[in-house]
Amino acid sequence: IPLPGMPVFPVAFIPNKGKMKATDYCALHLKLRGLCGEAGIKLLASGADGAKSETKAQQLIVNKKTDKRLSYTYEKYGVYLSCPVYSDTGPHICTTDPDHARKTARNNFLYSTLLLIIGFMYLCHSVLMFLLTLIGCLLFIKDIFNADKQDDGAARRVAFLADSSFQILMRLSDQFILLTLAHLEYYPNTPFIPSHHGTHFLEHFYGIARSFIPDFSFGQFIEMYKHIIIRQRILSSGQYNSKKEKDSNNGY
Repeated sequence: IPLPGMPVFPVAFIPNKGKMKATDYCALHLKLRGLCGEAGIKLLASGADGAKSETKAQQLIVNKKTDKRLSYTYEKYGVYLSCPVYSDTGPHICTTDPDHARKTARNNFLYSTLLLIIGFMYLCHSVLMFLLTLIGCLLFIKDIFNADKQDDGAARRVAFLADSSFQILMRLSDQFILLTLAHLEYYPNTPFIPSHHGTHFLEHFYGIARSFIPDFSFGQFIEMYKHIIIRQRILSSGQYNSKKEKDSNNGY
């Protein structure tokens, strides 16, 4: 459970060959949840960045049968939300990273969509190129040309609502409601910090690692760990500026 003034830190790193399926991720999460229960640690949420296998794993976790569930219903609009509640670790809510949602909304256009029809209007790359020529345009050249698909700033300036981004935004709304209810019913005396639920820390953590060694091995990553932690804490304090600081937004 995120607490104010408490720095985020990794507990374990588990390498994989990129072949893990949704069932594998689900089993791993449930195993970690069990370990938390044995250690007396409350586990409120588990996050993912939106990859399909991770999203499916989260759905498996949400559908896990338990004796008790945390639920919210609004029949007028067909809203039915719930998550499992465990006796030892409490409600378990699956969350999606907000920064990833912004990037997905922006990158839908850059990946494969060549033409978007919006009512009687249309949008394509030539329109964005024209917008760049207008005085006062908030877009940057790199938002359109040679775009960095991991750029958080660009994701805030350019966004398109395709089906994939719509689904992520819906999950963000659902998780916010469930997190609010969980704090209300189970942790009323614990500050609610929704901005700390996500993979933002890991994105920057691996981004800093890449600033040291762009293509690192697992062994090199372990060796860099303490240096990354120190730099991450300095960057989080806001008292340090670096010409390469933008690289920490690139994630992995």
